Amino acid sequence: MQINLNKEESDFILKRLSGNYSTKTELNLADKLYRRIERAKTPIKPRSAKNKGMEWQKEICSFISGLIGIEYDQKSDDCLIHSRESGLSGTDVVLRGKAKELFPYSVECKNCKSISLPEWIRQADSNSDNGNWILFVKSPLLESKKVVIMPMESFEKLFQKSINT
Repeated sequence: MQINLNKEESDFILKRLSGNYSTKTELNLADKLYRRIERAKTPIKPRSAKNKGMEWQKEICSFISGLIGIEYDQKSDDCLIHSRESGLSGTDVVLRGKAKELFPYSVECKNCKSISLPEWIRQADSNSDNGNWILFVKSPLLESKKVVIMPMESFEKLFQKSINT
């Protein structure tokens, strides 16, 4: 089980855990919880966060590759599906040629502990050349569910295409 707490909640629990306990078992449990919460409050290092994001982007590249049947190889510059290096502007997944025809979306990937949906949607929309964007989200807040977010118009087109085939 995973619980996400804000700073006020975690500080409150830490304060309570530093109290008096009647048994050694209670004291050991309180000490263990105290250390785990303190460790969880330590922010992730920027390099670790970037690596986590890049792994998610590569997973999405492989996912798209499987959907459209075009091979993905991050090491090849000629590949039609490619994960953009972190820090560069533009979409997180670069699609070229036939890959762009088969998967006509500007792809953004987010793998974060917190969810900033309005900000992510603005970023996806601004990186899109035609408003046809898709956002792949992975977060512990979603209880291990991976989520796709897209504009309603894009979903409608996709649905119409699926019932016409």
